[in-house]
Amino acid sequence: MIMLGEELEILRRALETLRREAFLFAVCDTGKWREELMAHLEKELRAQGREVWREEVSPDQFDLDAKLEERRRRSEADSFPVVFVDTRGLEIAGLKGFLFYREREAERALQALRALNFQRERLSRLRLPIVFWLSWETLFFVAHHAADLFAARSGLFYLEKTPSPKYLTMEEKLITQWALEYPSLVYLPPEELERRISFLEELLRQEKEKPRLALFQRELAILYLALGDRHRALNYQEQTVHLYRELTRQNSQAFLPGLAASLNNLGNMLSDLGRLEEALKAAEEALGIYRGLA
Repeated sequence: MIMLGEELEILRRALETLRREAFLFAVCDTGKWREELMAHLEKELRAQGREVWREEVSPDQFDLDAKLEERRRRSEADSFPVVFVDTRGLEIAGLKGFLFYREREAERALQALRALNFQRERLSRLRLPIVFWLSWETLFFVAHHAADLFAARSGLFYLEKTPSPKYLTMEEKLITQWALEYPSLVYLPPEELERRISFLEELLRQEKEKPRLALFQRELAILYLALGDRHRALNYQEQTVHLYRELTRQNSQAFLPGLAASLNNLGNMLSDLGRLEEALKAAEEALGIYRGLA
């Protein structure tokens, strides 16, 4: 059974609502975990009435634009299927000087990425949301050898499994926990933070369900904090607290932990801005909730 983390939840919600062209990059190593994630998302999307097309890009298959154009011609004009592109064998692109025994394979991988880069305009005209599933190594080479395609991305999502804590040092455990709670702060560069903000604010305008609104607003608060915009971060965090208060009145057992965590974050942000009395009040309320939960 797959536990939905925030990254996967945001990706799922985005794909449910997108009705336009978009290039999304899901970072996840090849193998069983990637297949489980793809199958899980496909099932969720099909339950919402969205069709999912699966394609592959590899050193031996890089005519993605031609394949999708053919499928588009055969599909209904008003349909908006989601495309999953599984990338395989591209993690050695351009490394032939280091892997002399795999020179031909490395050269073909490089050709595949360059071809994919030239296909960007044709792929955009198909008006399809496309998710490229790729490993960390492949992501690096996509950014270098398919730079135009990568620059046109709408989102970057890290869906790697976290190593088992029993094999980690105490410092690594803390870093891992931080990464689980706030992946945007750990992994994303400033330009990606800005893209994620734009993406989430678009989702926020479309969302009606309060639990998801709270999730998106909390993430936006974290993203703005990471960019150094403490006032916007505070505004979104205050909205998050307000929503959790409403939700706890409907179902206290389900949403009290979220309210406590949001109040704690609010207190930290207020303290950072020098509003110490308000920070103390928020922290004390959070502490009271945590005591009750304990």
